[in-house]
Amino acid sequence: MDTYRLDLERIIIGSCLVENGFDKVAGILSHRNFKHTTPFDHRAIFKAISAMYPTRPIDLLTVAHELKEA
Repeated sequence: MDTYRLDLERIIIGSCLVENGFDKVAGILSHRNFKHTTPFDHRAIFKAISAMYPTRPIDLLTVAHELKEA
């Protein structure tokens, strides 16, 4: 995977977790747009965020809990 795509995926995931950025990408991106799987599975993280939105708060702790439960 090229560094640019990896960095872009990190920025998007980070924005969703820290800045409530999911509002800006909901309906534009899906988990299928993410390819990076190691050491953190960006696809699984984005899928968890999508499943939580908008019924639960999205932050580091709630998403980590969602991933553990999956």
